[in-house]
Amino acid sequence: MHKTITHEHNHTQSYAFKKLSKFILQLQKQYKENVSDPWWEWNDEKDQMEFSLGIGGYYISGNLFLFDHKVEIEAEVPIVAALRWGKIESMIRSKLYELLK
Repeated sequence: MHKTITHEHNHTQSYAFKKLSKFILQLQKQYKENVSDPWWEWNDEKDQMEFSLGIGGYYISGNLFLFDHKVEIEAEVPIVAALRWGKIESMIRSKLYELLK
């Protein structure tokens, strides 16, 4: 199941990269009981990150796109995780807000 999270902020793309360069690692650190097996890789332009991780026992993969004033995450989520998507999305949004305030 395809899910999208859009987060607007007041920063440039390069500043957002500095803050989000280790986003997945920071997400795992904060939610260590729920996040496992993180992997991520940034493209050469530092405006797109491919990622995968386990959240709450479900495997999620996708891409994070950085723009001036906006972050967009496109994720593939197992159908069984759709029932828990609200909690997963809340965890992600909370970390985005904290890093880009």
